[in-house]
Amino acid sequence: MKRTIKKAVVGIMAASLIAGVAPLATVNVQAATVTKGEYDFSNMTIRRVWFNTNDPVFLIDNYQRVWLDKNANVLATGDYKKTTADGDLMAPMKEMFAQIGGVYNESGDTITITMNGTTLGFTVGSKDVTIDGKKQEGVLSDAQVPAKVNVKEQFGDFNTYLTEDYFVTYLPVAYVLNTFEADIYTDGNVQSFYAAIPIFNDVNVPSYEAKAEGYGNRYDAFMDGALTDSYAISQAIADNVVALQNEDGGFGVLPANLDMAQADVASKIGTLKQESTLENGSTVAQLRYLAQFITETNPADSKYADAFAKGIDYLVKNQNANGGWSMSPTAAKGFNGNTVIGNQVTTEVLTLLSDMSTLNNQNYVFARRSIDMAPVEAAVAKGNDFLVLTQVENDGVKAGWASQVKSDGTVTMGRTYERESVNAETTKQVVEYLMTVHNPSSKVIDAVKGAVKWLEDVKIEGKATEIVHDTSMNNGFDIFLVDGDGTWAINYVYDADSKAYRPLYSDVTPSRADQKIVNQWDMFNYVYEGKKLDNVDNVDMIYYSTRTSVKYYDDVLAAKLLADSTTDPEYTTYKMWLAYLDNGFPEVPTDPTDPTNPENPTDPTDPVNPTNPDDPSVKDPTTGDSSDSNVNSPQTGDYSNMFVYTAILAASLGIGGAVYYTNKKKIKKNNSEEK
Repeated sequence: MKRTIKKAVVGIMAASLIAGVAPLATVNVQAATVTKGEYDFSNMTIRRVWFNTNDPVFLIDNYQRVWLDKNANVLATGDYKKTTADGDLMAPMKEMFAQIGGVYNESGDTITITMNGTTLGFTVGSKDVTIDGKKQEGVLSDAQVPAKVNVKEQFGDFNTYLTEDYFVTYLPVAYVLNTFEADIYTDGNVQSFYAAIPIFNDVNVPSYEAKAEGYGNRYDAFMDGALTDSYAISQAIADNVVALQNEDGGFGVLPANLDMAQADVASKIGTLKQESTLENGSTVAQLRYLAQFITETNPADSKYADAFAKGIDYLVKNQNANGGWSMSPTAAKGFNGNTVIGNQVTTEVLTLLSDMSTLNNQNYVFARRSIDMAPVEAAVAKGNDFLVLTQVENDGVKAGWASQVKSDGTVTMGRTYERESVNAETTKQVVEYLMTVHNPSSKVIDAVKGAVKWLEDVKIEGKATEIVHDTSMNNGFDIFLVDGDGTWAINYVYDADSKAYRPLYSDVTPSRADQKIVNQWDMFNYVYEGKKLDNVDNVDMIYYSTRTSVKYYDDVLAAKLLADSTTDPEYTTYKMWLAYLDNGFPEVPTDPTDPTNPENPTDPTDPVNPTNPDDPSVKDPTTGDSSDSNVNSPQTGDYSNMFVYTAILAASLGIGGAVYYTNKKKIKKNNSEEK
């Protein structure tokens, strides 16, 4: 392919390339083509990608990890060291093109990819290709022929959640990227196939403004803050949230470095526009932010409240039959179809819905006046029952919760490092949520007590983690286990012989599903199960976390939950919760008078307790198993009566100073990680 626009000749080497994601200009690319190594940076972006044999991910730009397929665990095949057009490295490429701005279409056995004004076409099972509609016969080798792979058959060992066939299309990576004039090398630093891909800027190419960590209004910081109702209110951000909402009412995930306050962000994400998901708090965070914005600013425009109502409808309608939620409810394929308790999915949805319908969180007064709360209350009741029923139990002893379960509630795996296990982070999240259940049933009480006992039992005493920066790789770091004050592993499995739980260390590489250790500091003099490991090798150890963001330990995971404090105004510890069980829970806040209906303090769709109109503090669940779906504890609102209660409670406990029960959530980062 030849260029037909003015060019600047630039030699780009893998060691010195700096990638950008925010193009400065857009051009008409219909007549524009590319010559390898000759780039006009005023009109294009260069994106870096890495592929590797037997790896379920590819890396992009600054080593961010992206899964080859968004629904299942699949592996690249062939030789990554063959970088010429006849190379036999094969992998799914749909997600890669979505990341960089190429338009990938698949219809039956036909695949077309359009980028830089060129359209490349393949047919499954054929050696022929088309370039801009012109057929070229027999150009692919036998090893390069596009194929549809049945994941359930070929990779079933690490896709155990699949109950039916699931097909993924493999393409010849080297041929495709050479055709689009990428500079390709073998990157010895990470032992991978490496390509610097030139992309002319058009409407499909992501062109958003990116911010460095700690600056601007980054998407990752926005998500963390929005989930805890603590992110600063901004008209620009609220407008972007409304514009980014999908038609079904949910929201997709965006790049961590995207600035949420930039103008018209929805028009700048190009092919990064994703299906709605609940992963890592997505959709819930956006809805919480809209509620905070509406409450604080009372906007005249109804679009914010309309978007909020649409999002709540999405959540309620997409609750699974078992009572939990899937990661991507409207695109529930592969591991996205699992019911996900952790990863800030089911627990965050239930927290939002209970804040609205039973806790009378004062950020949602507007919603209780306009949205029918009966379906929301029913969803909370059903979700509470689901959590009680899915608690893991072995030999009659309650433990914690798995991160993901099948539709029948049995434990299952997700991504390759998310193996069947009891997840300590998920367990902490569930406990924190269940402790908000107001006047809990005996089943909820037993679930919380059993889980807390389990968290106490599995703590790794006398150890802690040490992070050491690894200068051999960009953004690299190593994690070592050293002597310290105690830590928790993220995942645990039950050993029936010893009747105890042990840590489970799983790597992204599927063959390393159950490693013995992660970077023991004294790695060549380590004793495991009474045996000295003089020659620790790849079979025994996960050496480091440099190329992944998988989380293996957390030194503070349950430290605050298990603290002795009974006076923390912003966090309910386990000991505080036990005190509420003994002394009674505080009243639920009362909504202010509705100015449009002064005869009733709340809208008819948000009634006071119909079984006891004189007691507005307790809602009557309209549906669901009331034995486990009790009204939840308050988080925000009018605490005028609460201080009287807490003063009595403090005196009865011998506590100096007033204690009040707000049960505000502390900021929670992403769980055992993602891309």
